[in-house]
Amino acid sequence: MKTPAVSVVMAVYNGQEYLNIAIDSILMQSFKDFELVIVNDGSSDSTESIINTYSDPRIVYVSQKNAGLANALNTGIAKAKGKYIARMDADDVAYFDRLKLQSEYLDKHKKVGLVGTSYDVIEENNVIIDGSYHLDQPNDLKLEFLVRNPFGHGTIMARAEAFEKVGGYDPEQIVEDYELWWRISKHFQVANIANKLYAWRVVSNGISHSGSEKRQIPISNLMSLIWQKSDVKLPTSKEILASASHYDALGEKYLEQYKYMLAAITIALFNKKRYRQSLRLYSVLTIKLGAKNILKDLTKSPRSHNYNLSNLKK
Repeated sequence: MKTPAVSVVMAVYNGQEYLNIAIDSILMQSFKDFELVIVNDGSSDSTESIINTYSDPRIVYVSQKNAGLANALNTGIAKAKGKYIARMDADDVAYFDRLKLQSEYLDKHKKVGLVGTSYDVIEENNVIIDGSYHLDQPNDLKLEFLVRNPFGHGTIMARAEAFEKVGGYDPEQIVEDYELWWRISKHFQVANIANKLYAWRVVSNGISHSGSEKRQIPISNLMSLIWQKSDVKLPTSKEILASASHYDALGEKYLEQYKYMLAAITIALFNKKRYRQSLRLYSVLTIKLGAKNILKDLTKSPRSHNYNLSNLKK
């Protein structure tokens, strides 16, 4: 097999229930020049048997003792041969053109080291129950890092050199994805494709449910570190209005997400006693963008839209 353009890395631990769906969604991609590196992280269920039913030569199977998600992903990345590395979770679905559109984006945007996508949220029976609409402009994502993770973990595709530059996932990090994307963003531009190219499955025993509370403090600690290490350069009023126009053209949900991000930055700046910067953003939000209701919502519910302002240290 020749060297593939894209390596898709999937780590799986006792993921038998949806594994076929996840694998099939990759093997049936419109883009064909890829390998699928599957790391079985010490599963005790039928995971290995399911993987062994596939004879597709593009699958690279690795089995190891259970070492946790970050270590399993680092194993997969070390095995990967593609110039681009895409993530895929073992219970999610990649839409037909996902690899094609992300690889084309990286081909075209040479300064971008990592690109994610917006995505649908599905439940156990594959029914779409929600959508996650992500900001796509690199300069906006630099700000968004200060108040939340700008990427869905399974949606990203990155240059192999970006992983090499920063050393891969940190196994000591509970929020290993957020922290890794932030490190990559210090060396490369990062972006999202606005289209929903992925379906993120929410299951009753997943992190989205059982582990979310445990992750709040590590997320907030990481956010505080990002604030310390980042030189916050706020966009001008003209730049904000230009971005708002861009997201409005994409759709109401994208514009709403942009307003929520700015509102979260406004509140965080105020909490950190950076009152002049906070007031400037507040004025643009309330007068130019009419987003006073969004500021009220985030003040009342600091975790609205996946923000973590309740634990952000002053």
